[in-house]
Amino acid sequence: MKKTDDHTLTAEQYKVIIDEAEQRLNNADALGRFPTPVDDVMNAANIRLAPPAILDENFIKKMRYKVNNVLKSALDKVWGLFDATSRMIFVDGSVLVVKQKFLKLHEIGHATLAHQNEIFSLFEDGAKSLDPDTSELFDREANVFASEVLFQLDSFENQAMDSDFGIGVPMALSKTYGASIYASIRRYVGKHHKACI
Repeated sequence: MKKTDDHTLTAEQYKVIIDEAEQRLNNADALGRFPTPVDDVMNAANIRLAPPAILDENFIKKMRYKVNNVLKSALDKVWGLFDATSRMIFVDGSVLVVKQKFLKLHEIGHATLAHQNEIFSLFEDGAKSLDPDTSELFDREANVFASEVLFQLDSFENQAMDSDFGIGVPMALSKTYGASIYASIRRYVGKHHKACI
């Protein structure tokens, strides 16, 4: 069975995410500011970042119980969480800073995409858990949201198209946007009109 990726969203789902990303960038006055001011986007969305010491094994165990074992085997791979009640996100400080930026935006996506926030709020009591397919869809949507905000919608592509074609372009733009080289190359390959292989 082929695993779905972030590009398997419908046009309607993608439009909702683009609209929300644009609103978040506008609310933070972040469009055209480089590197993308992730903390300003988070503050404008009224979301707080938990102190780093909170995301320890005891906290993860409590969250695991709270969400009815949804985290189960992924417990040792948790890099970020969103708590709908406190509007607080938790990001593992041991991952690279550029990865933390993406994780923050991913969790902001969960918090600000209205359909997700409503459902996460309903499931906070831990009495029910998300269907695995819905959970996977929500993560794909949050990934797309994070990418759209980090790369400021079509700003990255516009800059890339103004440059000669090549691997050096996304590597250079990664510094401009404050993104990882991996994420920048992935964005470049996914959005470029030329085959990148």
